[in-house]
Amino acid sequence: FYKAISGEYEKTRVCCFTSKNDNPLFWSHYANSHKGYCVRFAVTDNPQSVIHNARQIVYSEDYPTITFPIMTKLVKALIPFFRKSKEWEYEDEYRSIFSPHWVKQPENNGESLSLTNDKITDVYFGAKMSDEDKKDVIQLIDDGPFTPKIWQAKTHGSKYELEFEAYKL
Repeated sequence: FYKAISGEYEKTRVCCFTSKNDNPLFWSHYANSHKGYCVRFAVTDNPQSVIHNARQIVYSEDYPTITFPIMTKLVKALIPFFRKSKEWEYEDEYRSIFSPHWVKQPENNGESLSLTNDKITDVYFGAKMSDEDKKDVIQLIDDGPFTPKIWQAKTHGSKYELEFEAYKL
């Protein structure tokens, strides 16, 4: 039974989001020490939207548990995907998950979630992002269906904070 559950978990894909774009720890942990970028999406009521289907993480001091039998309560089997240690609560994380064989789920190509039902509104370049990487992202934007505002992050002069200014093309 454990092998079957583990096999299902291995097929499941997780896409993570946050409501915060200005946390220096995020930029350090998830954007290659401020060398990456951040993408902001519009939140819509479209049931096929990846963002619409995202669920907020529950932060806890205890590991999640699954009660058996789970065959009648699939939702209980998904609890570990939406639970993290209280140490990560500052992230305010949301997750969309899918597995290729589930019946009702966000649009996907079998390997990853599709953003055709979502809209990118803003792109934030990290404070240490290279000009070459910025150029590549701008090319992707130019070739894609979205016309987001582009921002440049910079560190505050006297505080542990980030500021954003409009990026000049």
